Amino acid sequence: MPFNADPRELESTSLSYERLKGALSRIAGRVYFFVDTCKSGAIWGRPGEPSTDVNRLVNDLKSPEHGVVVFASSTNQQLSLENQAWGNGALTKAVVEGLRGRADLLRNGRVTVNTLDTYVSDRVATLTEGRQTPATGKPLIKDFVLAILPDQESG
Repeated sequence: MPFNADPRELESTSLSYERLKGALSRIAGRVYFFVDTCKSGAIWGRPGEPSTDVNRLVNDLKSPEHGVVVFASSTNQQLSLENQAWGNGALTKAVVEGLRGRADLLRNGRVTVNTLDTYVSDRVATLTEGRQTPATGKPLIKDFVLAILPDQESG
């Protein structure tokens, strides 16, 4: 649900999980879904009532028929913290830092799904003083490169 959704007009001001899942499933290639919102497990909706089961969301989207890599900012009972200095939430800050090179944990000039996952989990915990726990779900696939970093020696 976007920030400006109207609870009285959900059909026209929000997007159902089923429509979102269908759209993500139809994308050719690898799909990444970043959910940086309070109680991000609540994205999983049931007709007439929201759910806060982040594990179900992650497991559903990462399943072989959907194959989506999911990074959710928090569990179903946690707030996703923001800071005005960051200009966004902790998950977004950590993902951007990671893709810019901080998740190059092997120092080989590459950021992979697994190294980004490790970096993001640790960084979000640090940024939020342990008050936020991101959840990540990945299909059963070989780790792959998300970013190749510029050669540090050439400038």
